Amino acid sequence: MNFAGVLVIYVAIICQTHLLGTSAQDVCPGWWTRWFDYDDPSGKGDYEKASIFIARLGNNMCSAPTIVQARTVDDGVPAEDTGELFSEYSPSVGFVCLQADQPNKQCRDYEVRFCCPAKGSKG
Repeated sequence: MNFAGVLVIYVAIICQTHLLGTSAQDVCPGWWTRWFDYDDPSGKGDYEKASIFIARLGNNMCSAPTIVQARTVDDGVPAEDTGELFSEYSPSVGFVCLQADQPNKQCRDYEVRFCCPAKGSKG
């Protein structure tokens, strides 16, 4: 492939990512849950744990999510772009931001969504 071809592919990826607001991270091979915000960042931190949603949401949540995403509630900034540190950020546990881990001792308020296996598959 020549340089022009590589450039066209690169520009297409940038346009998709920045202009359309999608990225490889948005790809879910099953289905995305809606965005959930169970906890507020008071006390020790913001706890958006998978176990809470699995126990309370029935068919709106799966028992074995494969991907988790977190973003700020107020402006939708992806958690990884906030500069904050997280004690948990995994599909099996969910998302936890502890106040004590932050330089300013305050977590932002986050919401999460989970990727669930395709309907009909185990999970």
